[in-house]
Amino acid sequence: MVISDLATGKLQSEAVTACCGVDKVLFTFSEYSIIEATNGTQPDCILARARMIDKLASAWIPDVIWQRDLAFVQFLTSDSEASLDVPVFGSLPELMRSDPRTPGLVVPNDYSAIHYARSKCSDKQDFSFLDQSFAVLEKVRRELRGVQELPLNAEINLHIARSVLKRYQIPVHDSGSLLVKVALGGKELLKRCAALEIEMLYSRFRTTEQLKNQTSNSVDFFHLSSALPVCDFFVTCDADVIRAAEYIRTKTQHKIARVIELVAGSR
Repeated sequence: MVISDLATGKLQSEAVTACCGVDKVLFTFSEYSIIEATNGTQPDCILARARMIDKLASAWIPDVIWQRDLAFVQFLTSDSEASLDVPVFGSLPELMRSDPRTPGLVVPNDYSAIHYARSKCSDKQDFSFLDQSFAVLEKVRRELRGVQELPLNAEINLHIARSVLKRYQIPVHDSGSLLVKVALGGKELLKRCAALEIEMLYSRFRTTEQLKNQTSNSVDFFHLSSALPVCDFFVTCDADVIRAAEYIRTKTQHKIARVIELVAGSR
């Protein structure tokens, strides 16, 4: 699988397939791909990027927040030490219906990126289906704009654990013991969840490289953290993303996607 660059809306599948050196690739997206693709003020560009997603998408993966939540649920409710098995879905509606953050969400079978893009470009601003699912991601993205570093420590783990227990309505007989387990279980969580470790390593990379805090960094964070644990290839033309992914590859204990540069002129 490969997660594609959304910058132009003109990505050629043949060029990406050639870069990966394989006969066929499954283009893989997350819900955050649609957020990025429909971010902007020019309707023609927004619609073009949405059409590209609908044309290329072969598989859909949970975003990093969803993957992180699954790891915490597993850690809090199971004695299993297995690494998180991230689900892969065949369509956007299937992905959205399976999102545990929006239980009971009703999505038409033919719902796609272009439906959301058209709604966003219209005066009605009716995001009834996707907004329920994307609200969490939009909130996190806004918060990330003001965060220089996201260290994985006991305090953050406790905050996430409390949120997960409440969001997923997990019955707890001794919440104190569970939260102590979380506070002391940082290494175990990293071992279980590649996305969580990538989140920490990307934060370290940003600090080491003294990257400025800007929206593009949060976009890179969501794409890298969501896709690297699941995909076989991660194709991009962004030099900073390539450097970040290489840094992560040298530090992580998990098997992650091979990062390939999409050379100029091949798009």
